[in-house]
Amino acid sequence: MSDELIENGRITSADIIFSRGFILDCWIYLEFSGSGQGFGGYALGGNPFDETAKVALHKTQANLAADFIGGVMAVADVERFSDLKGKVVRVRRDAPFGTIEAIGHPFKDRWYCPKERFEMLGVGK
Repeated sequence: MSDELIENGRITSADIIFSRGFILDCWIYLEFSGSGQGFGGYALGGNPFDETAKVALHKTQANLAADFIGGVMAVADVERFSDLKGKVVRVRRDAPFGTIEAIGHPFKDRWYCPKERFEMLGVGK
């Protein structure tokens, strides 16, 4: 990927939500050189009390929530999710205004790429 773009970004906020009322989702919002962008939007699981939603079948689905949330926290070097705000990370995109593919530790060669991780776990986006 010689065309990929890597730049520094600061986490402005982080949310764990039920998107559309039943899909567990996590978003990290970042700011960098004159712009900002969100990182997330993956169906990480579901409301365990919604018996009709496939994303709520936690017994048979890989723990994507732990992988995504843990990966983001490890890259940002925090022990609490609430400590993400203000942390600096590297941001990797495939184009100047493209989707964020991965976030990385600012000094260590540690990257979290959901697409790669989820494929390794046997799950697509």
